[in-house]
Order: sequence, then structure tokens, then C-alpha cells
Amino acid sequence: MPAQSATRPGGIAVADRPLVLDGDGEATPALFLHDYFELSRNRAPQTISVVCGDVELSYDELNRRANQLAALLQQRGVTAGATVGILLERSVDTYVAILGALKAGAAYVPLDPSFPADRLAFIAEDSAFRFLLTTSAFADRGSDLDCAVLPLDELADEVGRLPDTRPEVDLDPSSPAYVIYTSGSTGKPKGVVISHASIVNFLRVATPIYGVTARDRVYQGMSISFDFHLEEIWPAWVAGATLVAGPTDARRFGQALADFLNENQITVFCAVPTLLTTIESEPDSVHTLLVSGEAMPPDLVRRWWRPDRRILNCYGPTEATVSASCCELTPERPVTLGTPFPTYVFYVLDEDFRQVPEGETGEICIGGPGLAIGYLNREELTAERFMPNPVTADRDTVPLVYRTGDLGRVTPTGEYEYLGRIDTQVKIRGYRVELGEIEQAIREDPAVENAVVELASRDGVAQDLVGYVTLSDGADSGADDGHAELRERLHATLRRRLPSYMVPSFIEVLDEFPLLAAGKVNRKLLPPPSSPPLGAKAGPHVPAETDLERQIAAAFEPALGSGPVSVTADFFTDLGGHSLAAARAISLLRKEPAFAGLSMGDLYTHPTVRSLAQYVETELAPSGEAETVDWPEPIRHSSLRYYLCGFAQLVLLYSYILVLGLPALVLVYALELKLQIWSLPPVMSEPLHALERIDLLPLAGLCVAWFVVTLFVLPVVVGRLVQRGIKPGWHRMWGRTYLRFWFYGKVAALAPVGVLAGTPLLPRYLRLLGAKVGKDCHLSTPTIALPKFVEIGDRASIGTLARIQPYAVQAGWLRIAPVRIGSGAYVGAATVVLPGSEIGDNASVDHQSLVHAEQRIPAGEHWAGSPSRRMPARPVLLQAVLDREPTGRWSFGLVLGYVLATVVLRVMPWVMFLPSLVLTLYVAKFYGLFWAVAAVFVSGPLQVLLTSLVLVGVKRLVMRSVKPGVYSWKSWFGLRQWFTERLHGMTLTLLWTMYCTLYVIPLLRGMGMKLGRWAEVATPAFVEPDQVEIGSKSFLAAGVILAPPVCHNGNIAVQTAKMDDFSFLGNTAQLPAGAHLGRRSLLGVQSVPPEKPIEPETTWLGSPSFFLPRRQESAKFDPKLIDTPTAGMVALRLLIEFFRISLPGMITMLGTTLTFYVTVTLATTIPVWEVLLLAPLLWWGAGLLNTLEVVLLKWIIMGRYRPRTEPYWGLWVRGTEFITGLYQSVVLRSLLGQFWGTPWAAPILRLFGTKIGKRVWLNGGSVTEFDLVQVGNDAMVGEFSDLQTHLFEDRVMKMSWVRVEDGATVGTASVVLYDSVVKRDTYLDAFSLAMKGETLPEGTRWRGIPARPL
Repeated sequence: MPAQSATRPGGIAVADRPLVLDGDGEATPALFLHDYFELSRNRAPQTISVVCGDVELSYDELNRRANQLAALLQQRGVTAGATVGILLERSVDTYVAILGALKAGAAYVPLDPSFPADRLAFIAEDSAFRFLLTTSAFADRGSDLDCAVLPLDELADEVGRLPDTRPEVDLDPSSPAYVIYTSGSTGKPKGVVISHASIVNFLRVATPIYGVTARDRVYQGMSISFDFHLEEIWPAWVAGATLVAGPTDARRFGQALADFLNENQITVFCAVPTLLTTIESEPDSVHTLLVSGEAMPPDLVRRWWRPDRRILNCYGPTEATVSASCCELTPERPVTLGTPFPTYVFYVLDEDFRQVPEGETGEICIGGPGLAIGYLNREELTAERFMPNPVTADRDTVPLVYRTGDLGRVTPTGEYEYLGRIDTQVKIRGYRVELGEIEQAIREDPAVENAVVELASRDGVAQDLVGYVTLSDGADSGADDGHAELRERLHATLRRRLPSYMVPSFIEVLDEFPLLAAGKVNRKLLPPPSSPPLGAKAGPHVPAETDLERQIAAAFEPALGSGPVSVTADFFTDLGGHSLAAARAISLLRKEPAFAGLSMGDLYTHPTVRSLAQYVETELAPSGEAETVDWPEPIRHSSLRYYLCGFAQLVLLYSYILVLGLPALVLVYALELKLQIWSLPPVMSEPLHALERIDLLPLAGLCVAWFVVTLFVLPVVVGRLVQRGIKPGWHRMWGRTYLRFWFYGKVAALAPVGVLAGTPLLPRYLRLLGAKVGKDCHLSTPTIALPKFVEIGDRASIGTLARIQPYAVQAGWLRIAPVRIGSGAYVGAATVVLPGSEIGDNASVDHQSLVHAEQRIPAGEHWAGSPSRRMPARPVLLQAVLDREPTGRWSFGLVLGYVLATVVLRVMPWVMFLPSLVLTLYVAKFYGLFWAVAAVFVSGPLQVLLTSLVLVGVKRLVMRSVKPGVYSWKSWFGLRQWFTERLHGMTLTLLWTMYCTLYVIPLLRGMGMKLGRWAEVATPAFVEPDQVEIGSKSFLAAGVILAPPVCHNGNIAVQTAKMDDFSFLGNTAQLPAGAHLGRRSLLGVQSVPPEKPIEPETTWLGSPSFFLPRRQESAKFDPKLIDTPTAGMVALRLLIEFFRISLPGMITMLGTTLTFYVTVTLATTIPVWEVLLLAPLLWWGAGLLNTLEVVLLKWIIMGRYRPRTEPYWGLWVRGTEFITGLYQSVVLRSLLGQFWGTPWAAPILRLFGTKIGKRVWLNGGSVTEFDLVQVGNDAMVGEFSDLQTHLFEDRVMKMSWVRVEDGATVGTASVVLYDSVVKRDTYLDAFSLAMKGETLPEGTRWRGIPARPL
């Protein structure tokens, strides 16, 4: 609901008395602005209305003089609705002129004598005033204007002879009362037209809140060209108080102003905060201080507040008539905008003009009767800023809202908080910066009275931020040393509080700020910086002195596209470098032997030429991290060996499918014999006769029993037999050991380890498979390869999606070595553990880490990162589960619950598939093959809908939500938490194609995930939905891991992971439980955030992550193509994505239906045993048919992929996402996935345009923009790797080539970003990252995120 105050904005009491009274004490409504003055005149005519120097006028005297001026204006031709300019210094004539213009029916246009001639001329022409009220001193200012100049001092006698009664005028309350000109983004001021009805409404609701009474003396010091003057003048006149005109000389500011306030006994003082900072000792007479126009610093609140003084903070743009909300300030409460005045309505809207939840940031929009008529002669701008209320439920009562351009949020107390401007955010070196945030941080220093931050440009380019400060009285700032102490202190504070790009380069100390007529800081008159730059900011050009410096500078210059580089200039903050430029520079340097060991991280750590040269000279010599494995020489295998192994793999795969397909074939014939679906009589034999005699239900039971045997027993029996022939050591690829290794992977894929992960049943099952697993182990991962070579001690824990991998493949070799994980050890989520490694007792390895081959993690220590390194302390959540004693025991009922839940999880996919199958078979039986094929277009969407509803319903039934905390694993909570995790895992397998679409948002919300509007979610690797909060317009790339629970020591710790609005999480990155990404922050590919919350507007990369000062800026597109789509674009996307979701099921169901039909048809001509032998070929045939359909669609829709940049909401991106979804859900599952690790994977990918050489080993991995991938001869690409040809930073899809050259190896779960080259015979170890634009030199070895040389 919108905020709408009725009585007490910001907790301020509203007076109960009538607003205005006539002479008889009866309430009289004011229809026009000047009515308020006349009502006060009627009530107390002899009360002093205005004091200006030595001149005092009573309400009656001022009223009569205003009436006379109105009569003059009418004589001269002023009519109702006309405009009259007022150009006067502050004087009695000013107030006469305002009232006289209003009484004549005109709208006044206030002008300040300081206005330059061109501004006066523009306003005069734009507002078309025919008369200018001024004095003879300013008469020449109007000589060039197209209007009559009326010098009031020269016309005094003439005016004095005119009637002093109120002139008659036919005026409507909707008529303009005044036109205030404000700054415009075009460089020309814009006139805001305010009606009598709007200003009367404001005074009616605001005056009682301000609490001005007839006894008050109210200071009037603002220029009338600033609408704050109305807040000074009119509440005073409404209440019948005395208005005291402020001085126009040097007493306008500083202590002289304070003396003036005391001398004139001012009780109500209206000011902008900047003006308050100029006053050394506040005046005793003031009991009400009204501040507006700027943010009020808390330090000023503390200075000015006292128990007998109210400080009211008012907020509102000119377009909403003076002010729209108010808050009473005290030292102990935060400064806010308060709540809206009665009749005013506030909304906080996102970029799609929809209300944001409480606490989230959006644009403050204001509605109600206080809105302006609009901008004079600016219809388009008026339509843009004053728009129909997007909250349609309120449109009858609040038809229009004004877009303020202010960012804000609703606080838990229901007040509104100002967070800066949307349209005045500055951009420096590619970063969006809100200057107010920096100013606030500077103001917190006790020596600082006030602060302003401005952008300094050189040659028209924003180069630096400059902070300007004024000092508090008695502040110790090191003035004798040019305020050096203050500058150093502020620099240290800001570096600690803010990202580096938000730290000003200069701090300038001023005696006072230059001010505008309105009292605000005149930023244009702030002096250029003259103090020394803060910190190590580059100064004059410093030339290279050594050969190393010259070589580095020579690489920096072409990478940056710049001229000579100073050796002390920062690559990122001074020279404008970004991540891609850094990759280019490092790649250029690596061509020289002295720099072959440089990594991308080295440049981020040593960003100047001089510091990098010193690093190379002193530390790089013992190149990077030492290799711990003595690998044999690379080997090239013959094509004969390659294809002989491939044919052996086909035979094994054929036999494997034959065994698994037997129950399916039996069911096919049983259905046909019992139901006569196709009415095709098979060639009868004894097996079929026997089958015909068995009822369908017992037969189905036998088939289910056979499936249980194949899923639970076959992997154990066959798997142990296959592992017998596998020995530790180095083995040539494509030989007998490799064949056994590959086939074991196929057999193990049948095992139910995925569904058993996280249960007490998995350790027992792994023992059956051959692993040595101790007691009370908590194993949350299904990816424990070659169990024969894995030893896990008592009470050890392994996190979600960790990979325990006692093998590695490189340069033609397969290496197998045992892995040992000690008792009480912990392995975090998504960590990779490689062959020959050992993790000591009670040691721990954090999330997203790499334990490389032969690495030893000492007992009791905590390590993290890729490559992993020793850390000083464990993360908070891990320590929390260690500090809590394990409770509970495995009761029989609890273990039985896991068993039953496992069965349910295994059965659910078949149950959800059954309605679609029944529908198709029903249509086939009664309407024939053609309509059966047509039925798949219904059954596909039906299956998706049914699956979604079942998963959401069951999840909510089992566990609606989970509160953060530490829980016992051996409890019913542990069982329910595991079960809901598995349910969400089913969305990744059964509803794969819903991800990357708008349809996945309601599904994820139904599963418990908190998702903001227009968030984009690609297919994650793991999500703990109840613990994830994603802000509006955030972006989650594919493969991410969100809030994995920390399970160890018999306990489970869950905590919320949060991404604020507009944040970005890169591919395969991890957002651990408790992590927080700030607004517009970015966490890069494969990265894990630091334990502290990530600051807004920052970029982080790596494991462990480090701050990127600058990244490559994305191309600019129309906002509707980025994140503000039109309704038509949304509808079109929904249509395309409907088919993206449904078509895979249709294709699969079509293949299944045709295979069923062909199988039954074959039985009419050949014996059933021959059909059985053909079953694997039928299976592959169906997969090939499905694949060819997707291949055809790829070439029709996308053609050949080429490097390009496309906006996220563009049709091109929708097309490539459509093809990617089909490839991943149809091709990978029905055909390609079977052939990973064989010579037959490459031909399938070549159909899509991927360039793959000879004898390539492809064991999985992700390929999307197929034509942009090149893999050379004898190259090796490991499972879960990603040849990533695109990124979606800033919601712009950027894509380019990825090249893996001859003999190169990309290890398990590694990523090669676009524009990168892995050169010939180069090795990228497991779980490593080649950054975009990076070239890994020939014959080198790399490891880490980002990769660094070994």
C-alpha cells in the first residue's frame, strides 16, 4: 500500500484548531493563496504582518497596498491567468508585489537579481509575462525584455491614489498561482506551474504541523526565486504571525546572521543545512527550525537540537508544491524524510513502476492534490514526469504521480529514507557513483562541519573525485601542515569504508562554500583542486628506469591504447584499464621469458609498472606455485588405437543398454498384447505366449523389481568387478585400463548415489561399491569417483557437489592414485580433490577450493581457495557447527524414514511422467499413429505443469520454510531438510528448460526462494531455496551454487544468502550461506565472495576473491532491451519460452512414441529375441532422430554463431537461449551424454558447427555457441568444464572465440572464457579459470582461479 499520512507525519503532532478563521471566529475555507492573508487580516488587522529593516506594515496596511497594486495591474491590462514577473531585492515591495499580482488574478514569476541576462531573457520569453514589477535600480535589466517594466518606487504616487479595496476578479482555483523556474538537464531552466488549489492544499495540511502561531516572528531569508520562500512566508501569514525580512548584505550568513536572528527575536527559522554550517553559535530565540532543500547532516542535528527547540526536516520537490513530507529530528534518531503530509501519497517504485517491498530501494513518486499543473511549454517532459498512477488500484483517488528522480526506501518504522538521486549519479572510470554516499562518509569525521564531493574533469573526461570540506569550530586538522593530518585521516577512513573508485583523489579545505541565491552550495564556483593528491595517486609522468620497467610499459601501452605510461600510474584507477585490457597486457608480457610466470592476479596485486617490475625481479623468479607431480612426457596416440577403443566402448555400451532395456521391452510388448494399442499382431513365440498369460499388474511388479536390481545391485556387483582391473599409476589413454575406467563410470551412473547424498545410507552404499568409509560420516555429494581408491575417516563430512576424484587426465595419460580424507575432516561445497592428495584429521577445506594432486592438508588446519592455501581461521558457520556438540542418534524410525523417502523420490519422476504417457497411448489406441504424434503437443506442456505443481505442493507439505540456525542432522528436521533439497534438485532434472525463462520465477518462489522482480535465473547447480534472497533485476548465470548448508560434526547450519538489486553472479560461482552481494555488485565466474558483505557497485573475482578496480564496460543499448521491456516484448518472450519449455518434452515424447510403434511393428515380422537384440540400436536411433531435429532448428534459427554483442531482451538472445535449452535437455540426455569419453562425442558436436580435431577426448563440459569453439588435435577436455563463449555482464550478451589448441588439456570443472587461447601442449588444471582475453603460452602448466603458472 502507498504511504499516506492523515494526522501525524514522522510522529509530529497536528494541531486540532481550525486553520483559518474569519472575523467572527468561524472557519472559512480558503480557495486562493491570497485568501489566507486576507483571512488573517480580517482576524487581526493591526498585527504586524511584515518587518523589513525599519519599516513595519500591519496586515491591514499591507493588504491595502497590495489591493492598490492589483488595481494598477488591472488598469494596465493584467487579466486572470496572466503572468507577472517580479525582480526585486528583498524589501517591503517584494511582499506587496507578490500579493498584488495574486489579487489581480495573475500568476507571479519570481526572479532573482543575481540571474544573468540570458536566464532572465529565457524566463521572460518562456513565461510570456507582459509586466515586470521591479525598482528603478533594476529597470535597465528589463529594457531588453518583451514586456512593460513597472518600477514600483517611481509609480508609488500613482499607486497610492488607486482604490485600496479588493479588486474583483473571476478566478478558478485550478488557475496558476506562481511559476518557479528550476534547473533543467538541457541547460535551460524549466518552469513549474503551481495552481492555487495545490498551494492552498499544502498550507492547509502543513501549517498546523509546523506549529506556527500568531505570537511567532518568522525569518524570511530565501530568495523568492526558490520555492522555499513560500514555506517561510505563507505559514506565517496563515497563522497571523509576523514575517521578518532577512538582510541582503553580509549578514545573510555566518555569525552575523545569528546576531540578526537574536536581535529580531526570531522564533521560527527556515534554512538549508549549508546555511546552518556557517553559523558558529545558534541563536537562543529560535524554538522551531525548519530545514529543507538538502540532506541534513546528523552532526548539524546534534549541534542545533535542544529540548525546547523543534527541528523539522521537510522534503519535497518544487513539482509537488514546496514540501510533501516532514520528520521531527532529534540527535538519537536517524535523519529521514519522515512520512507524507495528509493528502499526499508516496510510492517507492522500481524501474518498471511497480511498488517494491518495504526496505527495498526504488524511485520515490508522489501523488495527491499537491502536484503541480506541469512544466510550462514542456508537454513531453510533463508527460514523462507526471504520469498516470501505475498503482491502478489507487488511480481513482490518485490519478497522477510525479517521478521525483530520488532514490529512497521505506524504513521499518514506516518513514521514508533518502538514498540519493537517480538522474544525478556521476560515472567515473566506468562506475556509477552516488556522491551523497561519499559526502555522508566524510561528514562523519568530527573535524568536518559539512562536505561536498564533485567530479573533476580533464579534457572533458571525468578523471577524479574531489572532496570539499568546511571545518567544525576548534577542529584539529593539522592546519599548520596544510591540513595534511585531516587529509590522511579522511583518506584512511574512506579507503576502509568505500570501494577504491569512490575514494576522492583530493580533499580541499575551504573556509566556506560558495552559495547560490537559494542558499544551496554553488558547485560551479567550487575551486579546482590545489592540494596534493591523496595516497599514491599518480602525479607527473615518471619514465621507466630499468629494462623490466620499459618492457612492462611497452606492454601496457598497446593494451590500454594509450601513449607513454608513467611507471607510478595505477593500471586501473589512473590509466582506465579494465579486466580485458589487463588480460591483453599479461598475454603480451608472457611472450617474453622473464614474464612467462605472470598471472592476471599479479597485475591486480601490483597495478603499476614499477611495482610489477619489482615483483617480477624479486618474487616471480621461483615461478608461481611448485608442481608436485612429475608427469610423464606428453604422448600422441594413433588413430587406430583411438578408434579400436571407441568400437570396444560401443560394444560395452550396447551390452549395457541391452541389459537395462530388457524390462522396458517386456513392458512395451505387455502393453501391446493386453491393450492392443496399435492392433499389430506380433509373431508369436513361447516367450510372448507366456507374457500374454501374465496379468499386467504382476508383470509391472516384476519389471519394477528388475529396475531395482539394475539401480541398486548391478552397480555394486558389476562395479566391483570392473574396478578389480584398475590399478594405481600412469596409464596410456585409449587402452584397457582406460576402457575399464570409462565403463565403470557408465555402471556407476546407475547407482542411486544422487538421491542418497546427504543421508546416513550413502556411506553404507559406498562401502558396498568398494570405498573405505568410517562411522558417522556426512556425505552430501554424489560425485565420489572410483570408490576403490577413496578412504574417508570417521566423522568426516563432504559438502554439496564436492568432487572426490582419484584420477586425472592430461596429455594422453590417465593417472589414478588414492585419495585420503582424515577423521573429522571437512570438505566444502563444490571443492575438487584430486588423485594422491590427503586431507589430515580434523582439517578443513573451504567451499569452492582445489586440493590438487599430491597435495597434503595438515591435520587441524583450515585451507581455502584454488589452489588451496592455509587460512588463519575457519569461516563463522563452520566454526558454529564445530562448537556445537552433536546430538541425537540414528533411530530405526529415522533411518526407515530415509529409506521410504528414497523410494518416493525414485518413484516420483515416473508418476509425473505417467499422465503424459497414458494420454499419448490412449490417443494412439483410439485415433491412430497420426493423432498420437499430435498428442505430444499437449502431453509436453501437461507434463511440465503437472511436475511443477507436484514438486511445489510436496515441498510445501513437507517443509514450508526454514529459519536460519544450527540444527541436528540426526533429527526429523534433518530428514525433511534433505528431502526438500532433493525435491528442488528434481527441478534441475525434470524441469531443466524452465530455467533461463520467466516461467521459472513462480516455480522458484513456490519452492521458497525470495526473488525480486525481473530477476533472471539460469540453471543453477544447487539451491537451498528457503535461504536465498535475490533482489530485483539481479542475474544468476548458469551453474551457480546458492546457500549450501554447512553439514559437519553431526550438525546442519543454514543461513540466508542474499543478492541486492541489480547484482550479478557469474557462471559456476558460489554464494555461500550468509554471503551478501551489494546493489549492482558483481561476483565473477567460479568465484566465491569474501566473508564480509560485498560493497555495492564493486566487482570481485577468484577463489579466494579479490577486488577488481575496473572491468570492461558493456555496450549501450536502449533500456527496454536491457531490463525495462515493454509489455509486447514480455508477451513475445513468454511465447518463445513456452515452446522452449514444452518442445523438449514434445520431441522426447515423439521419439518415445515412434520407438514404441517401430518396436511393436518389428515384432510382426521378426521374433521377439531379434527385436531385443535391436533394442540398443532403436534407442540410439531415437536419440539420433531427436538430435537431428535440434540440429535442424539450430541452423534454421541461429545459423552460424559469430562474435557479437546483443542485449538480453533482444530476439537474438531469445533464439540462442531457445537452442541452448533444446541442446541441453534433448541432445545431451537422449544421445550425446552416452558417448562422453568416446570418439563418438566429437561427430555429434560437429553437426552443430563446433570445430573439433582428431583424437580428441571429450568427457563432458559445456558448449553453447557451438561455432565459436575450436578444439585441436589430441586435445583433452574434462567433465564439468566450460568452454565459455559468452558472458551476460550488465545484461549484455558478449560472445567470442575459445580456442584449445593441439595437445592442450582443460581439467575437470575448469573454465576458459571467451577471447582466450589455451596454447599447444598446455595444461589447465582442474577447477581453474583462464580469464577472457588471456593466452596461456605453449607447453606451460596452469592452476587456480584465476589461473597462474606452475
